Amino acid sequence: MTKSAGTLEQLASRLRDQAVEMATLRAAIDVQFKRIAAMQAELDVLPHVRRRRQTLLGLLPKPASHNGNHRGHE
Repeated sequence: MTKSAGTLEQLASRLRDQAVEMATLRAAIDVQFKRIAAMQAELDVLPHVRRRRQTLLGLLPKPASHNGNHRGHE
């Protein structure tokens, strides 16, 4: 094998290694993107859930008010 052929083989080997590393990084980024998307989806529903909770709490009967003499169990 000539010197230039050996150099080309080394470069090709390095390129293959870098291609594998890039594929690994892409997979890791994909996982992180999916996690972020799931968290964003959860955050997006919070205003709706808060409004629904306030509506439901408004429909519940009001608790009987105490006259201020409640001191716990005596």
